[in-house]
Parts: sequence; structure tokens; C-alpha cells
Amino acid sequence: MVSYWDQLALLSNEKCLIYGLGNVGRQDDGLGIRLIEKLESISLPSFVSLESNYQLNVEDALLISAFEVVLFADASVEAEAVSPFSIRPIQPLLEMTLWEKSSRFSPNSSRI
Repeated sequence: MVSYWDQLALLSNEKCLIYGLGNVGRQDDGLGIRLIEKLESISLPSFVSLESNYQLNVEDALLISAFEVVLFADASVEAEAVSPFSIRPIQPLLEMTLWEKSSRFSPNSSRI
């Protein structure tokens, strides 16, 4: 069986950050936080770092820039989901969303 680490090509020892997002007070929205808590209790490769917060902040850009691979773990409601979780690459979009207008954003969007 091929592990998720193999699937993500992390065996090259690239510095990897797994960043969990969410609010545990909002039931399933706490998924990212709970995942990091679980991962902290197991042995991970030395090149994997863990971080969590309620949401991404501008200050996180410095932290994230120090890693070659970053995995964001966050809850999502998607009608087409066929499994309890998915891993997919994201790229920045030229889309800007005003924070005051919505609490829902695409993973690729920038928030101002």
C-alpha cells in the first residue's frame, strides 16, 4: 500500500508544513485544528512541521514561505465529494473577495 507521503512526493525530504484551519466551536469547521492535534500525537518525518489557527493571517505568509510544500487542512462542503476528504493542488487566483461581504471563499482566493 502506498502511503499518503509517497503520493505527495514528500520522500525527497522537502520541508513540508501541514497547516490546520478551523474553529472547534463550530462542529465540523474544527477539522483542521483536530487533524493537527491528532498528527501531533504520532511520529512524523522530521521534515514535516505542524501549525494551526482559526484562519490564515497576513503574518502567516512569512511562515509559509519557509516551506517547499504546504498542505492546508480545512473543512469544506462540496456536493461532488466522493470521500470523507480530498487532497488537491491550489493556485492563486486573481479573484479578490471583500472580507465583510462573505465568510465563504474559494481556497485559491485572496481576502482583503
